[in-house]
Amino acid sequence: MKHTFREWRRLKEMSQQELADRVGVHVNTIINWEEHPENMSIKRAFEVIDALGVTIDDVIFYASNQQNVE
Repeated sequence: MKHTFREWRRLKEMSQQELADRVGVHVNTIINWEEHPENMSIKRAFEVIDALGVTIDDVIFYASNQQNVE
């Protein structure tokens, strides 16, 4: 099942601070990426995916405040 970064983080019961620590960024960076995933570099996206324990195919790349149009 596909989810956004925020949804995966919540499903994994991980705080924003915990994810930030695992990726090596400030918690405000995680907050920004969850609201604006287009601001992430590909390298950072893969670091977050690895920290969440999911694959690239499991992630939807749109901001959580946007509608999923499929």
